[in-house]
Amino acid sequence: MTSPPDPTIPPHEAEAEGTTGQDAVAPTRYPLPPPWGAVPFAEPAAAEAPVKARRKVPAWAIWTGSAVVVLCLAALGAGAWWSQTTSDYLAADIEYDTARFAAADAAGALREDALVKQSELENVRAILELARTDVGLVSAETVESLSTTHAALTTSVTNALAVSDEAPTALPTEELTWPWEYAEATAVRASATADAAAYEDRVRIVEDDTDTTHTAVIEATNALFESVPAHAAAIEAAHVSARRGDVITFRSSSEYLSMEISTDSIAPTAPTSFASYATSAANVRTSAAEELAEKAGPLFERRLEVEAF
Repeated sequence: MTSPPDPTIPPHEAEAEGTTGQDAVAPTRYPLPPPWGAVPFAEPAAAEAPVKARRKVPAWAIWTGSAVVVLCLAALGAGAWWSQTTSDYLAADIEYDTARFAAADAAGALREDALVKQSELENVRAILELARTDVGLVSAETVESLSTTHAALTTSVTNALAVSDEAPTALPTEELTWPWEYAEATAVRASATADAAAYEDRVRIVEDDTDTTHTAVIEATNALFESVPAHAAAIEAAHVSARRGDVITFRSSSEYLSMEISTDSIAPTAPTSFASYATSAANVRTSAAEELAEKAGPLFERRLEVEAF
């Protein structure tokens, strides 16, 4: 008699359970879904927590936060601008001082050089006065050339002295607080720096002009001195009756002028040397006239022929 089938055993394993012997296989028992197994117990689902509704952010809070962010950014930007304008001002101030000092040094050198040349102009003026008074002392062409160059150098020196007085000075002290004030002061210093650089360039130009006219005066003065030997010889030849001592002094003074020839300046002793030459020439003329007056008589012409011989 067979027992009813076990509902927990699948049909294909139930058939295998009825076999005997070595081939018999023990059935595998495990829970099966319906209709063979029991309905599994399902635990009740946990109750879900209620979802809280989000609170809406007020508009005034959004606007306030945005305003704070904008103000913070503006403050940072203003601080950066303030710092930058201050830094630019300090840099511009240092740059102007540097340019101003360089221009002042150039102006001082120009003035010192102009004063030296001015003293040389006085020496040349004294020489010209003597040369114009006694036209036989030197070549008339050299006198004219020296007069022209002397006038040109006088103009150059006058201009140089005037330019040297125009050196840039320190800018007035300013009370600066706001960035735009620093920016404006920076612009003023940048313009002043450019003006100082332009002034220094102008000083160089004036200095070159003064050097050029000064060189021309030196050359003209040398040419005047170089014409002395020929004219001194002519003066001596025209006054053969002059006393021997006066003639020797005249020769020495004329020869000494060759030592006053220079390539870079007018020696301060040049006027004195030229004055000695002019004086000795006048003494020769006077001496000759006196000698001729003493020798005047019936044989005067014969004596002149003998002296000339």
